[in-house]
Amino acid sequence: MKNREVAPATAWIGKKLSVERSVAGHGANLRRHYAVGMRADRVLVRVMFIVALAASVVACAESDAGAPSTIANPAECPPADVADTVEISVQRAELLLGFSEADAQRCAAQLGWSYRVGQRDGESFAVTMDYSLQRVTVTVADDIVTAITVG
Repeated sequence: MKNREVAPATAWIGKKLSVERSVAGHGANLRRHYAVGMRADRVLVRVMFIVALAASVVACAESDAGAPSTIANPAECPPADVADTVEISVQRAELLLGFSEADAQRCAAQLGWSYRVGQRDGESFAVTMDYSLQRVTVTVADDIVTAITVG
């Protein structure tokens, strides 16, 4: 009886080992296939990246080749107005919107306006609370005047 009990057990163990080997072999094949596929995908991605990089470099070189190297012209100041000697109107002050900080300061000086920066790139500066009709306070972001207050 003992041999009969052992025989089915060894057959069962043999089947189990056989199944485990085939599963392990199949898993190894899957891993190998997946790894080879991954390598091919990585190579393809790298090639596509290099082609895109080369195309962007060529496009930049072509766009720069036709552009003459010029220095930006300073912005034109609004014409002087007699009313500015008494009071700067909000409409006149807003003519400086979009100017660079240096151009706005230059134009304010040409027009006889007092000029100060109240805020630059999110950093607020201490300013006096006195009210002057001859002064503009500007807000600057990335060297561009974005807001102007008279007073």
